[in-house]
Amino acid sequence: MSFEQIIGHRRPVRLLQKAIVNDHFPHAYLFLGPEGIGKKITALTVAKALNCEEKREDCCDRCISCRKIEDTNHPDVSVISPDGQFIRIEQIRQLQRSLSYRPYEGRKRVCIFDGADRMKAEGANALLKTLEEPPPETLLILLAPERNSLLPTIVSRCQQMSFTSLPIDPMSEELANRLSLEKREANTLAELSQGSPGRAIEMFHHEIWQRRRKIIHDLIDLGSQGVQGAFATAESLANFGEDLPLVFPLMISWYRDLIIWNEQGDVDRLINQDFSEMVKQKAILMSRKSLVRRIEAINETSKALSRNANRLLAMENLMLRLR
Repeated sequence: MSFEQIIGHRRPVRLLQKAIVNDHFPHAYLFLGPEGIGKKITALTVAKALNCEEKREDCCDRCISCRKIEDTNHPDVSVISPDGQFIRIEQIRQLQRSLSYRPYEGRKRVCIFDGADRMKAEGANALLKTLEEPPPETLLILLAPERNSLLPTIVSRCQQMSFTSLPIDPMSEELANRLSLEKREANTLAELSQGSPGRAIEMFHHEIWQRRRKIIHDLIDLGSQGVQGAFATAESLANFGEDLPLVFPLMISWYRDLIIWNEQGDVDRLINQDFSEMVKQKAILMSRKSLVRRIEAINETSKALSRNANRLLAMENLMLRLR
C-alpha cells in the first residue's frame, strides 16, 4: 500500500512525505491512536518509501524492496509485536544487537514497535537506551493507543503524531470501492467499525459479518425465548473464541438503533438500515433506560472477557441480562 491508498490521515501522511523528500527525520516517531485505525500500515509505508528503488516521496509497491517489506522479509525492516501478552525484553535486546550493524541492503533501517504500550518496565528501560543513543541510518516507530500508556521518558524522546477515527462518509465510500459493497452495506460496516479501516476490513473478511443478520435476529428473539434458548444463543456466540470482541459493536449497534429511532425517528441515522422496519416495531416497546442498561451490560461483558473471564459463562450471563 502506498501513501495515496491510505484512507484518511491526510495531515500525518503529508508531514511524513515532506520529511522523506527533505530527508529530515527525527530518530523516533510515536504514532498515537486507536487500534486498527491505520498506524501500522502507515509505518510500513514509511519503511517502503524510505527504501523504494523507484520513487522518492512514496513507494511504488512493485520493486524488490517494496515487495520484501510487504512480505515481512526485508532484512532492514523489523516489526516487533507482543509475544503473548507483552513485548519481551529479549525481543528488544535481539533488535539492539542487530542495530549495531549498518543497513544490509536498504537506505535506512526501520524498526516498528506494534503495541509499544505492552512493554514491561524492564523492556521499556532497555528501549530507552536505544532512544537516547540512536544508531545511524535508523528510524524507530512506536505504535500505541495513547501517550499515557508509555513511560514519559520514552514519549519525550519521540516525535508524536496523532491518528484519529475517520469520518463515516469518506470511509464508507472507500469501503464500497475497495470491497465492492453497496452503499448501505458499506455504511453499516463503517459505522460498526467506529471509523477504523483495519477493524472494518477485518470484520468484512470474518464470519461475524456473514452472520450479522442472524446475530441481530437472535437478539430480537431473546425476549420470546426460554432460558435454554438464551443459553443456546450464548453458546453460539462464545464459539467465536478469541474473535468474540468483534461481536459486541454489532450487538450495541442494534440497541443504539432502537434509541435513535425512539428519540429522532430518522431512518438515515440507523446503522442497521436493512432492519429499519424491525427497529420501528421493537423500539416503541422499550424505554431508553432499559436500552441503555443493555448496552452497559454488553460493555461490562466485554471488559470481563478482556480480564480472561470464562467466555461461555460470561455470554450466558449477558443473554439473561439482555432478556
